[in-house]
Amino acid sequence: MARYFFPIEDGGRITDPTGEDFPNEDAAREAAEVVASQILSDSLGGSELRITVTNESGDTVAEVRAWRRTLH
Repeated sequence: MARYFFPIEDGGRITDPTGEDFPNEDAAREAAEVVASQILSDSLGGSELRITVTNESGDTVAEVRAWRRTLH
């Protein structure tokens, strides 16, 4: 298992100092997609966000961008 970190940008930057263990980069990216979906479904979440998945060395291994569409 490797540790991955998920800093979030949603109009500001939220760091992730502790990270979480996943078996591989794909599993970490999938977790970031779930988190992005949960944030945007929350009424307090912004309309656009980006989660950068980094490994223990600080290398970016994935980036998840999501937005909420507003219908008029």
